[in-house]
This record gives sequence, C-alpha cells and structure tokens, in this order.
Amino acid sequence: MKRLLRSDGFDVIVVGSGLAGLSAALTVAEFGYSPVILEKACEPGGLTRRAYGFFNAADARRQIALGIDDSPEKHLRQALEVSRGKAREPLMRTLCYEAYSTLQWLEALGLEFEPGIRRVLGGVYPRTHMPLRGAGEAYLSALRSALRPFGVPIVCNAEVTALRKSGDAVTGVEGLLSGEPFRLTSRLGVVLAGGGFSRNMEMMRLYAPGLSDVLPALDEGADGSLIQAAADIGAALVGMSYFEVRLFASTLGLPGDPSDYILVNARGERFMREDRRRSTLAEAVVRQPDGMAWMVINAPGAEPLRPTTAFRETVIATISGYNDCIRTKERDSLGRDPLTMRPIGPGVEIRPVLPRILWSYGGLEINEKAEVIDRRGRPMKGLAAAGDITGGIHGEHALMGDMLASAAVFGRIAARTLVKNGRAVKRKD
Repeated sequence: MKRLLRSDGFDVIVVGSGLAGLSAALTVAEFGYSPVILEKACEPGGLTRRAYGFFNAADARRQIALGIDDSPEKHLRQALEVSRGKAREPLMRTLCYEAYSTLQWLEALGLEFEPGIRRVLGGVYPRTHMPLRGAGEAYLSALRSALRPFGVPIVCNAEVTALRKSGDAVTGVEGLLSGEPFRLTSRLGVVLAGGGFSRNMEMMRLYAPGLSDVLPALDEGADGSLIQAAADIGAALVGMSYFEVRLFASTLGLPGDPSDYILVNARGERFMREDRRRSTLAEAVVRQPDGMAWMVINAPGAEPLRPTTAFRETVIATISGYNDCIRTKERDSLGRDPLTMRPIGPGVEIRPVLPRILWSYGGLEINEKAEVIDRRGRPMKGLAAAGDITGGIHGEHALMGDMLASAAVFGRIAARTLVKNGRAVKRKD
C-alpha cells in the first residue's frame, strides 16, 4: 500500500469510504477512469455502517400500485419545510429529483430493497425504501462488490491532512499512512466524502457553543479534519451551527410511543410536549438545568413513587396534574391533546435522559454539481464533496431517509463533475 500511494497513476482521489465515497469511486470507474479510496479508519464504511438503511425517493413504480400520490416536487416541498427554511433549494431540488435514478442505479448493482414502501417517523408520504437484508451495511456490501471488477483500491489507515494545489486547481492530497507521510497526485481532482465535525471540541466551541458539552457523535471520523483541510485552502463553510441531536435513556433511544411516559427536568416539572419531534425535544433538554432530563415511564408491577425527596414529591404532583387532564379531557398547560395521552402510574420507573449529537448538518459549501465553493463564491477547480462533510443541503433538519439518499446522489454527481471538467480541460489542450 505504501508503494501504491507513491504512484501518480490515479485520475480521482476519493477521501472517505462510506456511501458517498463508494458511490463517487464507482461512478468514476464506470466512466473508465481510475479512482483510489483513502479511509482514515482501520476499516471502510464510515457512518453508513451505523445507518438504519432508510432511502427516500418518490417511486411511481411502487407507489402507484399502493395508491400513493407522490412526486419529487412533493418530496422537495416537505424537505424544505422540515429544514426550517434553511436548506439551499437548488441542492434539495437536485436531491429530490435525482433520488429515484440513484435508487435504480443501486438496484442495478444488486442491492435488493423491500417490495413495499415505508412511511418513517416525520414522513408525510410513504416514500422510504429499506434494503431487504441488512441496513447501512447492505449499501456498503453492494458497492464494494461492484467495485471489485474494476480493481479499485481502498486504502485504510490513510489520514489526509492537507490538500495540494497546482495553480488554482486542487491536484492531490498529503497525509499519513499508518503514521508515515505520503503524497498522492490525481489527474482530475479530489472528492471529499469524509465525516462531519461533532467530535472536534475546538470546532464545536467555535460554531455551536451551546452544544459543546453534549455527548458527541459515535462516528469517530467526525473529527472535522477534512473540513479544516479544505478551509485552509479557501473553502467556504455553511450551516455550521446545525446538528441532529437525539435523546437517549441509558443506551436506548426514547420509546416510539410517547403516550407511556413524560419528561421532567431537574425540578421534577414537565417542560415540553412529549409528542413533539425528537430533535425539538432534544433541543429543549439541552436548555434544561444540567443539560439533561428524566423520563418517567409506566412500569407495571413497580412500586408507586413515594415522596422521599423534593424531586420525587414534585414528580408525583406532575403526574397527578397530567392524569387530571386525561380525566377531564382538557389540554394540559403545554398544549398536549388528552386523546394522545395515557395515564401514568401508579408503578413507574425514572430514567435519566441525555442528549447526544448524531451528526452535523453543516460543512463545506457545494453547488448542484457538488463542486466545493470558495469564500469568494466561486467553484474550486478539482475539488468536489458529498456526504456528511457538506452543508446547506438539509438546513437545520432532515427527513429520515434523506441523508443516505443525499450521500449517494451527490457522491455520483461529484464524480461526474470531475470527469466532465477533466474532459473539458483535455479538449482545450
């Protein structure tokens, strides 16, 4: 591998081996060019290995048979609303209108999806596709299998620390391979498809000080190093204060049905309707004393709470007020509809609830061609990006199923852009 990285025989360098990176590399290979994939971790896959596997696409072939009236335009309008108006519409439009052709591409590679279609939490239309076997790993397996006949190398333990330029064009990378320096040059450019930055405490304190004490993402690749390397040569950043934050009780997420529990703060008082969006609840918990909350959940057979502390005494009063609203069929002080509530107690458990960052929505600014934009608003020659490292696509929040779709869609676009631009340069020569 060390000899491999002394070679200058690659057309495109892809940094990152999750869904975005593998999609980019395979697309380059399908055009007849030679990519190499560099992965910082000791195994490929990135955050995709932990993904649920949901992939959103308006799919007339499946949906019409089920009586579902959907379209890319409806997908676009809903996604823009969920983004809280912060998504870049041209990017989101590209995602929604290219999602189905990308789904078909994955199917042609041998990735099998369930014959039906799902509606996931927060989805207005059933448009979510799920692999028949496996979750995120199913995408990785299909793409790695498709890459094998092309002989595309995936080099692990290869940490990219800087981007190299010749004139105004990005032409390669430098970094450490198992701790030893390397340099690699490409003919057409570089695709950045690494992680976000939620594990980089310095960047968190700079861009999102209110979340700097929240548990960071599980993805170890979310260290912000590639974002910083691109910023060092002039790349623009966007949406750096936007994150997906979820609540976890112990190692588990909140129960799917919010009728069986209430959330209280350190004073034992409810502070938000439990049936709000998970991201909204998580943001509310971050603002509570000590940045945490407690879930009071029905536990049949458990002993009734006793007022042994001031906290428990308040929790008992909170439960009583909550149950009174159910009995009188009146909305509670937080506006929750009693028809969506079930009595709490007498037997309950109290579990600590902590927010955790799942991923960042901000990162490198790109255009619809997946070209990285510099701080003057111009595309950077020879540099494209896709996946978690980018910002602006989803705004403040994404529909479940849009993240994987985005990674694959823009991974393919990034590859096509570098190949097309490289051909144009050759024609001029």
